[in-house]
Amino acid sequence: MLTPAGLAAALRQAGCVYAEEEAAIMIEAAAGPGPAAVQGCDSLLAHMLEQRRAEWRELRAQGQVDEEALMKYRNPSRSIKPLYGVDFLHGCRDAFVCEGVFSAISATRYSDQFSALCTYGKTVKDVHVPIFSELPVDRYWLAYDGGEFWALLKGARQLYRSGKAVRIVFLPFETDPNDLSEAELKKAVDSHSLKYNDVSHQFLIWASKQFDLRDADGWEDLQREVVCVKKEVSGEFHP
Repeated sequence: MLTPAGLAAALRQAGCVYAEEEAAIMIEAAAGPGPAAVQGCDSLLAHMLEQRRAEWRELRAQGQVDEEALMKYRNPSRSIKPLYGVDFLHGCRDAFVCEGVFSAISATRYSDQFSALCTYGKTVKDVHVPIFSELPVDRYWLAYDGGEFWALLKGARQLYRSGKAVRIVFLPFETDPNDLSEAELKKAVDSHSLKYNDVSHQFLIWASKQFDLRDADGWEDLQREVVCVKKEVSGEFHP
């Protein structure tokens, strides 16, 4: 559930210098103080993030962005990447695992029963496995960018080593949770996710040989296949 502090944190991540002040204004605009008002800020926050994405796309289209200088995550050489979100689980037993911070923030729109973590990139490191094992989470939902098949498969294998239940979410091709509407995110999680285990691993290896997963058509073929076989390898779907 979004809290005033969580709203301020989301605004800060979106680049707001005066995050606490903006959060207070948004809460007031959404009908005054209280939990209901804070939840009412979700749409305002989503609208603001979409405006920022639109501005960024326009700058890139105008050639005002130095592509060589674009690096999502700057870490010192040989450093250990931290996990974002370990302090914001809020008692949730399900957690998305995403590539980036904004994806993690956006993924929690799926349900207030879900928290989200990010690995600052598309790799679950060996050093992260004990952390995932110790966190008070029952199920991890790996939601790396759509199309990153091998990153998803390797990441799921690493998460599986934590001893927790793991599901892979096959997002639409070349999208992340931050690119999707709430309805699109819900469809991806509900319809195009698969419980990871030894059986589903072999299925995914087979699928990688059947479909060209480097383009949107092949990725959609994989999504359709996931829908067909999900019940066989997953049992009863959760939630």
